[in-house]
Amino acid sequence: MIGPDPGQFNASPAGDATTGELTDAARRSYLPGGMVLQFDPAEPAQAVLLARLGYAAADAPVAYVCRGSACLAPATTVAELRQRSADLARVDAD
Repeated sequence: MIGPDPGQFNASPAGDATTGELTDAARRSYLPGGMVLQFDPAEPAQAVLLARLGYAAADAPVAYVCRGSACLAPATTVAELRQRSADLARVDAD
């Protein structure tokens, strides 16, 4: 994620139930100017892109909340993802 806008993305196997839950939660969160991207590390081109961004492909669903090239700790549950989004929104409000 390059640029000043916030973003959320998950690097998770497509079709996994947790992947869908994380993606839905990311889309429901409100981060002004934000975007949600989903990458499937099983897809070679997407795995290459993740590696170029500095993220290892994970076997289990994982989501990141980022601003520019800095990301908060990975989230593996919807509750963690909501907390990361809230943390970023709080920093933006300060």
